[in-house]
Amino acid sequence: SEIEQSISGNALGEQTARGGIMLGMSAQKWTVAKLVLTVTMGGLLLGYDTAVISAALIGMRARKGSYHGLEDDGLSDLQQAWIVTGASAGAIAGACLSGWSSDRLGRRCALMISAMIFLVAAIVMFLAPDYETLLFGRFAVGLGVGCCCMVVPVYIAETAPANLRGSLVTVNTVMIVFGQVVSTLVNCPLARVLGGWRYMLGLGVFPALVMIVGLLFLPESPRWLVQQGRSEEALKVLHSVREELDETYTVQDEIQAIKKQMFESQDDGWSFQKLCQILSDVRIRSALAVGCVLHLAQQISGINTMMC
Repeated sequence: SEIEQSISGNALGEQTARGGIMLGMSAQKWTVAKLVLTVTMGGLLLGYDTAVISAALIGMRARKGSYHGLEDDGLSDLQQAWIVTGASAGAIAGACLSGWSSDRLGRRCALMISAMIFLVAAIVMFLAPDYETLLFGRFAVGLGVGCCCMVVPVYIAETAPANLRGSLVTVNTVMIVFGQVVSTLVNCPLARVLGGWRYMLGLGVFPALVMIVGLLFLPESPRWLVQQGRSEEALKVLHSVREELDETYTVQDEIQAIKKQMFESQDDGWSFQKLCQILSDVRIRSALAVGCVLHLAQQISGINTMMC
């Protein structure tokens, strides 16, 4: 009897322990899922704002009067080109500033600023009384797009578990395409509404709000925290997104690995000689060539003309 009670007690204890582990796993996976879905709203907005202009331009280039355009005689070809190009110009500036802002302010803070820019830009475009204001809104959207393009993959890669990084970073790419699909679904019914182009551009407010609210509850990148000497905070973040089922490699080991990588990557600056030294490795040259050719092929294929 005592033996049976002992066996049943041990079995219950094992089930409780397993339940606790499963609960911990589900909580950590849920944290990672929230993290990825929140920050990839930036990818969704990238796809949405890139594709939505193709239909919105039809309404805004019309005459002002009953067609709800921006100018009395409609927009000229040059003005239309600038509206489309404004987002690309802003994206260049946003990408250039993203490295400094994410290193200086943190990945999460840089994404928060991008989301706020998306929010303000959507409101500005929705209420734009003239061509110049709309052009400013498009440039602001580009700033957010450029920053998100650079920071979102970095934030996911630095925060997500190593075995999921590749697939989770891919989610951002999927969300970009999904944003393009959403814009098409939105454009179809609004195309028949007078002034519908304002709603097309203004609906970007909602993903931006989701991103802002979600970022309030997300942690900072553990790697950035270690770079700032805040290892204790980084340890807490890793505990919230890691499953320590393997005793041979713990979050403390990951902190040490990050510190080691940071130490090994430290140098005295940048120079043309160092660039030549890096490019002397045939593997790096090959990877760089493949990446550049793929991006070039994507642009010269004419996809931007079809979308805009």
